[in-house]
Amino acid sequence: MKLALTTELQILAKCEPTKSKDGQSTYYKLTVLQGAEAGQVNCPEAVYNTVKAGDKAVFNMEYNSEYKSLRLLGIAQMSNDKK
Repeated sequence: MKLALTTELQILAKCEPTKSKDGQSTYYKLTVLQGAEAGQVNCPEAVYNTVKAGDKAVFNMEYNSEYKSLRLLGIAQMSNDKK
């Protein structure tokens, strides 16, 4: 089952992109903060190229129960609040 959700996150850092073993794909991750919890989440290249450390945004995300994975799909709304 795939569950869609939206959540506000603050970007703490952009992780260095990594290549797949066969070199065909590149994976992008962001280090994010939500409340007092921080962690890394996968994201598409377009989102990776759009955000910068310190940005707050509401993101569209998807949880896949089959793979027990959470991934960021895109930006729903950028915030002007830079607390």
